[in-house]
Amino acid sequence: MSYVLVLVLTVQCALWGAFLVPLRLFGVSSPVSVLFAMANAPLVSAGRRVASSNWGGAVPALLWLGLVLRLGRRPRPGAPGRRRVWR
Repeated sequence: MSYVLVLVLTVQCALWGAFLVPLRLFGVSSPVSVLFAMANAPLVSAGRRVASSNWGGAVPALLWLGLVLRLGRRPRPGAPGRRRVWR
């Protein structure tokens, strides 16, 4: 059960980091996503301890990396579901 908690927290860190990348405070880019990336290191360590194997630490790291890379991609132009914004 505690390993599931580690995986859920890993997904939450990846989602928050991906959606807060363009965060600007008072016109200055905020490095909040870097903090979420750094928060993943203790989760990898906790996963390794809970699962009692090196693979237990690799799974949260690969899960986080996969989510961040997938959510960080820009959609291709004209992709279905993409709405046109008129400015």
